Amino acid sequence: MRYSIEDRSLDACYARIAVGSAEGDRVLDPFAGAGTTGLIAEQMGRDATLIELNADYAEMARVRLASTS
Repeated sequence: MRYSIEDRSLDACYARIAVGSAEGDRVLDPFAGAGTTGLIAEQMGRDATLIELNADYAEMARVRLASTS
């Protein structure tokens, strides 16, 4: 599966997590999509709770997160 996410989107996600949480905190993403917030939270030493109603995106996020662990 291929993910096309612009670098500035990743930068914005990093910035939001850095400003809004500390290492060891839990990040909540109620619109998880492909799981980018979860990936970045993990890289930054945070836990993440992701919520996604669309089953296709939820599966995409599960696969994506599992492949990086």
